[in-house]
Amino acid sequence: MARTDHNTEMQLTIRLSRRAREKLAKRAAQSGQDLNRYTSELIEQAVTCPTLDELLAPVRDDFAKSGMSEEQVMALGRRELEALRRERRAKSA
Repeated sequence: MARTDHNTEMQLTIRLSRRAREKLAKRAAQSGQDLNRYTSELIEQAVTCPTLDELLAPVRDDFAKSGMSEEQVMALGRRELEALRRERRAKSA
């Protein structure tokens, strides 16, 4: 059965500095949305997007399973970065 997200209304009171409130209102206007809708979307994105820790969890797990030291992983990363840079330079030449 397909999952359906349902919107629910929730009233909040938030305290913002005048500067933040003005910037928020300006960004809402620039996006063509009213302030409430724009703020709701910001909050929705903030709480539904994965955190950096969540994004990095598989990488950390792979690192732990690899048995490589941190120094070895860093050296591998530097080699890969240099290879990528060489490849890009070759393409632009």
